[in-house]
Amino acid sequence: ILVSDGDCENASLVIRSQEECEVLFGFISLMPGKTYNGHGLRLDLVEKLKGLSPRFMRFPGGCIVEGSTLSTVMMFKNTIGPVWERPGHQLVWHYRSYNGLGYHEYLQLCEDLDMEPLYVCNCGMTCQGRRGTLLVEEELDEMLEDTLNAIEYALGPVDSKWGRQRAAMGHPAPFNLEFIGIGNEQWGEEYPERLEPFIKAIRKVHPEIKIVGSSGPNSEGKYFDYLWPEMKRLKADLVDEHFYRPESWFLAQGARYDNYDRKGPKVFAGEYACHGKGKKWNHFNA
Repeated sequence: ILVSDGDCENASLVIRSQEECEVLFGFISLMPGKTYNGHGLRLDLVEKLKGLSPRFMRFPGGCIVEGSTLSTVMMFKNTIGPVWERPGHQLVWHYRSYNGLGYHEYLQLCEDLDMEPLYVCNCGMTCQGRRGTLLVEEELDEMLEDTLNAIEYALGPVDSKWGRQRAAMGHPAPFNLEFIGIGNEQWGEEYPERLEPFIKAIRKVHPEIKIVGSSGPNSEGKYFDYLWPEMKRLKADLVDEHFYRPESWFLAQGARYDNYDRKGPKVFAGEYACHGKGKKWNHFNA
């Protein structure tokens, strides 16, 4: 236990040896002695999140799911187990994550704050806005298997392979998992082609899970218009719409869903932000 004798905004950890020798460190992480419910997350941050009274959490996020290359695709299996054994990876925003906040921690946080978890998996495509790569054959099969394994980790009994892993992490009882998003902001014909086998495989194992499809990165246009009929054809339960628009667009959307097909998938507004001129953060945008 390290105790500081004062406050410092630029503190650093220095480890010295009194003798000349070689010292190898495999994993270092400074953690506070007290975390929320003892589950490893900073007490002050979780308390602030709790103060918002959130009803659900979509995780692990958007582009982090897609990755920019095959080596940076987010996979469930790399975010569980002892933290020091998790292989980190480079994120699309040009810094590295060691996945200390992983699949198990997200599910645990949702349980601690009574939030509905919405896990988003990679659908076999890297970020199309970054020269996307399509996974095919064995690579696509591996991604689908990883998603099914993630479901088993959350919902499987303790005598299943991944349920046993969950129990080893201190949670023998199943977690709650009723929603899964397949992909983030995918578009084009390639997306439904990959979405369909995911839907069929998930429905076969857990038909009660609600599946969230993508309508692409924009809230209108040719990709948007193409994907909505495809989501209805594939019987997605919800479709994720993302809105990054100026003030004028939001102010004009009061009647957006007046004539929406009530027999189709429901709408999930998964990401939105009002970006005015120059993307200023001001009260009008808010």
